[in-house]
Amino acid sequence: MSNKQIFLGTLATILLFATSALAQVWSGPTQAPPAGNVATPLNVSNFGQSKLGGLKLNGTDFGLLVPFGKVGIGTLSPSQALDVSGNVRATKAHIDQVCNRANPTQCLNFSDIANTIVPGGGAIPVINSFSVTPSPVVWGQSVTFNGIAAGGPAGSQNCITRHRAYIGGSQGGAWIYVANCPSTLTLNGSVVTDYNQRSFYLSNNPYTSNTYSVLWEVQGVSQGVTSVVPLTVVAQGAPSVTSFIASPTTAISGITTVAFSGSATQGTACIIKYRLLNVSGSSQGDISVANCPSPATISVSYPASSSLFVSSGPNLITLEVVDSAGNVGRQTVTVDVWPQGGPTINSFTLRGGNQRGLVHITASATRGQYCITGYSVGPSEGQTPSSEDASYDTISASPTDCPQYVNIDADIGGYYDAFGPRDLSFTFSVGDSQGNVVSQDQTIGISQ
Repeated sequence: MSNKQIFLGTLATILLFATSALAQVWSGPTQAPPAGNVATPLNVSNFGQSKLGGLKLNGTDFGLLVPFGKVGIGTLSPSQALDVSGNVRATKAHIDQVCNRANPTQCLNFSDIANTIVPGGGAIPVINSFSVTPSPVVWGQSVTFNGIAAGGPAGSQNCITRHRAYIGGSQGGAWIYVANCPSTLTLNGSVVTDYNQRSFYLSNNPYTSNTYSVLWEVQGVSQGVTSVVPLTVVAQGAPSVTSFIASPTTAISGITTVAFSGSATQGTACIIKYRLLNVSGSSQGDISVANCPSPATISVSYPASSSLFVSSGPNLITLEVVDSAGNVGRQTVTVDVWPQGGPTINSFTLRGGNQRGLVHITASATRGQYCITGYSVGPSEGQTPSSEDASYDTISASPTDCPQYVNIDADIGGYYDAFGPRDLSFTFSVGDSQGNVVSQDQTIGISQ
């Protein structure tokens, strides 16, 4: 056998074994076409494409360029060029403008904002915090001031040069000068709330409560910044009722509910409760107050038919505010309570009566649900004079100012009877704006 024949036989054997190995590795598709296809690779087409896994870009100059459209992070419907739903973290942000989200056309240049909020980068210092404690404070006790301000380095416009704290309306506190342009200025001190200090002048009455404005001014090279906090100074001794009102002040029994509201500031001790008293001194019960408020808020309602209101007409209602030491502050309001329906006649009497004398009339009535619009007193209907010389007098009025009461104390005369003694009846009538009329008769003997 020649060498050529040996070489060809060997080559055929190798090819046979290689083909057999490949046949053992290959396996057919497990799904019918087109299912099971390999996912389309990202390409340069103009069709939208998506990728289930993450994507890392590592270009030489640019990692990702999006010249058109909008990019959404955490959202499937971005409304801006870059729309992020969630927090954004950056070591440094370069911002040209800050805009109102509700009205994107309202924008401010960020450089203008930075001048006031970035220490070292603006024209004035920044007060980060300022407080006065405790508030409220009892007159004559001490309060503590705490504050932190930030400023720029030497040479900057917001270098802190001086500061002062004082009560609004006083002469102003003395300036405290600061050296070396501190980046952080700390305020910490205390003062007694009285009336003999120049920068913290209060009312010279220790039994008067009031709320003051406390100011802290921090001055830069050419401009300063001020922070203001309230300070409530309460009177020594008993609590003080600063306001007390009823609404409405005219009520109809069984119909109207009267709401009482007001406020009170504490004295030396905490306010713990309040109550309403009527003119007889009875109460509807105490209402507790928690957490030592000053001012304490009063808010309670009672129907006009309740036992708090003891009579028709004006009712004096007193608010009592009580503190933990038993001290009491008071204030009173008037609520007019009227019955339902028409007016009421309270009294009607006649005195005197002779041949040529006068009859003295006393009468009174109280309004009801509606305004009194008319009243009269005179001889009763149906009576006629006994002679041509006899005459009647009548007392009558038509008020327009909605009086609460009608009171008559007067003489009615001119009656003459030439035919001997007789009895004469008089009628007292009262009417209101709804047409309700009440009447009462009284009889008196007329002597000869």
